[in-house]
Amino acid sequence: MIKRLIFIALAISLMVIPIKTYAQPTGIPGEMEQWEKLSPAQKKAIIKMYRKWKSLPKERRRQIIENYRRFRALPPEKRAQLWRLYKRFKSLPPAKRQALIRKFNRWKKLPADKRERLRRLYKEWKRLTPEERRLLREKLFR
Repeated sequence: MIKRLIFIALAISLMVIPIKTYAQPTGIPGEMEQWEKLSPAQKKAIIKMYRKWKSLPKERRRQIIENYRRFRALPPEKRAQLWRLYKRFKSLPPAKRQALIRKFNRWKKLPADKRERLRRLYKEWKRLTPEERRLLREKLFR
């Protein structure tokens, strides 16, 4: 999820304006100069991402744009937190990343009331002292 969100943010920021816009001036001051300043590798990457973007179904593109707007609406500290989580996620071995994705997908499938109950239980767990947690573990796993 975080990986997708960050990819979406980067992809949208690079691909909202069609590549044709760069090839044919639209009157935006400095537009062609910005394109010309890009390295061949950067241009190639943008074109590749643009083609990938255009190959997505319209509904998927709409979802990506909406996710990007929600991301941009977050306070800067929340966006920074998401970026840190994304970098941490990317640093995990592939098997652990896949396990997290599977768990997240299972979480999404839970009914809303069960997710809320689990959130509440987790908050209660976090309020316990380490000693209380230890005692509870012993009691539960006897």
